[in-house]
Amino acid sequence: MQNRDDLIEQLDTLLDVERDALLKGDIDALAGIVEQKEILIEHLSAADVNDASEVAPVNDKVRRNHVLLEQALKGIRNVSKKLSDIRQTRKAFDTYDQSGQKSSIEGQKTTTVEKRA
Repeated sequence: MQNRDDLIEQLDTLLDVERDALLKGDIDALAGIVEQKEILIEHLSAADVNDASEVAPVNDKVRRNHVLLEQALKGIRNVSKKLSDIRQTRKAFDTYDQSGQKSSIEGQKTTTVEKRA
């Protein structure tokens, strides 16, 4: 088993890597980082840390990254909603006249042709 200080140092370094990936928007890198982080946290839990001050800097980085991750997810949700709105506008566009009556303008219908060999 690894030494407790080594585990804390590895987790600290990994949290910095995770922060960089979050700031760059590198979603692919985050999947691997999460797996590594879970393993390190599991090992650290088994290492029986007695003094909370030993892991305080790591806890601060975990909170910082959590905030960044929440913001990244919020951004992804916003983009998803915007794309959904754009798709909906292609289907039909709703508008209102001076008296408040709603009318829809149908979008272009795309036709597809199936090719068979």
